[in-house]
Amino acid sequence: SDFYLQASFSTGPTCSGKDGYGLIVRAPDSPSGAILSGYVFSFSCDGKYRVYRMDNGNFDGIQNWTTSPTIKSGPNQSNGMGVYGKADSFQLYANGMLIYEFSDSTYSGGLFGLVIRSENTTNFQVLVDEVASWMIQ
Repeated sequence: SDFYLQASFSTGPTCSGKDGYGLIVRAPDSPSGAILSGYVFSFSCDGKYRVYRMDNGNFDGIQNWTTSPTIKSGPNQSNGMGVYGKADSFQLYANGMLIYEFSDSTYSGGLFGLVIRSENTTNFQVLVDEVASWMIQ
């Protein structure tokens, strides 16, 4: 439930606009195996980030798409994403720099995973070089 999670992402040869990728955290386990709830942190190919909470498949925006100079935009780029969660506090990091923080107590624990979203690019690809997590005491 209290953690630091990081992943290294590399976009493929075609990447534009709001094509995106990132992490979902504190996702409650589901008997069906479908993940429909949790906190989602995304980077887009145009150098933006967003954060939302997913509740049974419904999206509740926490931070709409916002430009960050620390996120490398475009195809064939590598970005590191880090998410720190302790109690109801969260921090989002891009390439080692803190870019956003918020508080929300809806989900106190759960699974984590990867997300990808293709809005503009057919066969959008993102490579994941590394995922690492640490439990926070």
